[in-house]
Amino acid sequence: EEGIDAETQIIQGEISSDGILKAVEDLGSDLIVIGSHGRKGFQKLILGSFAQDVLNSTKIQVLVVKGLCCTKI
Repeated sequence: EEGIDAETQIIQGEISSDGILKAVEDLGSDLIVIGSHGRKGFQKLILGSFAQDVLNSTKIQVLVVKGLCCTKI
């Protein structure tokens, strides 16, 4: 309705920030929407942040949605 085209891709298996960036490149994307568990402090230090890895590795826009995490549908 709004004239916006969107294409999605589901990536299965072991996912890395490099895999996300490869998909972005293959699709010619101009926006990444990624979920985050929203961990803070010590948990984030120990577990790392996948969303942060993507943010640090790309120059295109990234929308991080807190509480939207990777789950099977």
